[in-house]
Amino acid sequence: MFAHLNDDVLFGEVWNEEAIDVKTKCIVTVVSLMASGITDSSLGYHLQNAKNNGVTREEIAAIINRRHHHPRRHVCGLAQGLGGIPPGQGDLERDRARVRGRQQRAEQVRSMEMRKGIALLLMISLALVCAGCGSAPAQTASEPVPAQAPEQAPAETPAPVQEQAPTEAPASVQEPESTTQTAAAEEAAEAEAHSSVLVVYFSATGTTRGVAERIAALTGADLAEIVPAQPYTTEDLNYNDRTTRATVEQNLEGYTTIYLGYPIWWGQAPRIMSTFVESHDFTGLTVIPFCTSGSSGAGRTGETLGEQAGTGTFLSSTRLSGGISDSELQSWIGQ
Repeated sequence: MFAHLNDDVLFGEVWNEEAIDVKTKCIVTVVSLMASGITDSSLGYHLQNAKNNGVTREEIAAIINRRHHHPRRHVCGLAQGLGGIPPGQGDLERDRARVRGRQQRAEQVRSMEMRKGIALLLMISLALVCAGCGSAPAQTASEPVPAQAPEQAPAETPAPVQEQAPTEAPASVQEPESTTQTAAAEEAAEAEAHSSVLVVYFSATGTTRGVAERIAALTGADLAEIVPAQPYTTEDLNYNDRTTRATVEQNLEGYTTIYLGYPIWWGQAPRIMSTFVESHDFTGLTVIPFCTSGSSGAGRTGETLGEQAGTGTFLSSTRLSGGISDSELQSWIGQ
């Protein structure tokens, strides 16, 4: 729920609203963070973002002085609402009801798939039984043929065997050569088609997935998603959860460069990313981390993942917006 409200609503739909210019949005965001008492790296990031979008040093100083003289009057924005208004009992009950509904639908789907599987097995078994019954008469009808072959062979077989042996030997020698050539050609074609770049990503709300797919399209790279062994629910989207294992056991052989994407949760990479890098050997690989976030910066998440992997060359992570243009993305890739 937090990831959805933070990434998709606050810094997705609200931030991209065209009724308010970007400069005003930056000022409102800085005032909201200061009113909430947030003075960590998020405030520094948004102050720099405000300067990049035209807010002057004098205006920033005026904002800070205004906050100092009226500390309790600057309560606005969805960020303050999310941090200060606890969910009501009715909201909790509706969330639990939705979770139970999803679980029931999942159970129904699994039940239907199991029934379909049993029906398919029964049909295959019936087909095998019918095939076995139908093939029995054919075998009995062909039994007299081998019995007649020895009666005609004794008088004529000695001479033909000696004459045909030299002609058949070259053919048997040439067949492995053609097979080897075909296999070599197929391996060469596969090597040409295989990309040396891989984009691996984990996405909870779809924001990181969208950026990863665009990077793969611009670089011609292969694409692989890290999926939790048990899907996250609204109750267990916890960055401290180390029990979830990645289902993707990705073969990294043949790649030289890997783009590694993930969202930022509470200023850190999700723990599932730690599981992924600790489970693979990145020796000889260059890993380029990137992240998506509505407010927090990338921090040292790239270096931390490199320390956890213990192999390979991990670069510093870069925060990419979900609405980044193709030209900006291409410029970042070319760095």
